[in-house]
Amino acid sequence: MRFVPFMDVCDIQGGTQPPKSEWISSPKDGYVRMLQIRDFTQPKNPKIEYVKNKSSLKKCENGDILIARYGASIGRILTGLSGAYNVAMAKCIYDDGDIEKRYLYHWLNSDNFQNAVAGFGGRAAQAGFNKRDLSHLEFPLPPLAEQKRIAKILDAAEVLRAKRRESLAQLDVLLQSTFFDLFGDPIANPMGWRKDALSECSDSIQIGPFGSLLHKEDYVKHGVPLINPKHIVKGLIAPGDDERVSEGKCSCPR
Repeated sequence: MRFVPFMDVCDIQGGTQPPKSEWISSPKDGYVRMLQIRDFTQPKNPKIEYVKNKSSLKKCENGDILIARYGASIGRILTGLSGAYNVAMAKCIYDDGDIEKRYLYHWLNSDNFQNAVAGFGGRAAQAGFNKRDLSHLEFPLPPLAEQKRIAKILDAAEVLRAKRRESLAQLDVLLQSTFFDLFGDPIANPMGWRKDALSECSDSIQIGPFGSLLHKEDYVKHGVPLINPKHIVKGLIAPGDDERVSEGKCSCPR
């Protein structure tokens, strides 16, 4: 597989920002929808606005790929809406004879691109990215047929992930419902369960060492694993070997 500079095969076109005084909230002849990042990221709470359809506006179609350029959504890949788009987004322009759209979409969502863009957004002197930033990125460019094959596999994987997320969400609802069936609402306490202070249900409550209580010399190679919030994954504790402390610094029994 060969790699090429990203900007050699894909240009980006920034949006336009008409004055707010020209925006209206209802459709009207001669006007076009004005797209903002929130229109893509908050589809359940639409606040649709329109601006006069001028030739100077930068526009996109439903299937076009846009990239969020600023703020908390920097690097977010946006698609599925048509209209004029504002300066917080940039549209990808490429030759579909060289690049498969879904292949490009998945690459833009990959860690290679997302980590790079996050780095651009973290600079103190600049809130977003520009063409010069992207010109340093290397884009993997297999033959078009291979791009289509890869995109098809990744599309299928994306569908499976979406189904898994939906299943987990339904499982959470089921577990919560089962808890309420067994014990009732813990706040309203309709079953009249006795309430005790946590201190009455345990011999002691202890916390581990942290912050100013730990010094460089307290970290050792073969000590007790130090558990941080990062080691709690989906309600389970998975201590790593990255940090260990001496026995004397442990306030809780092993």
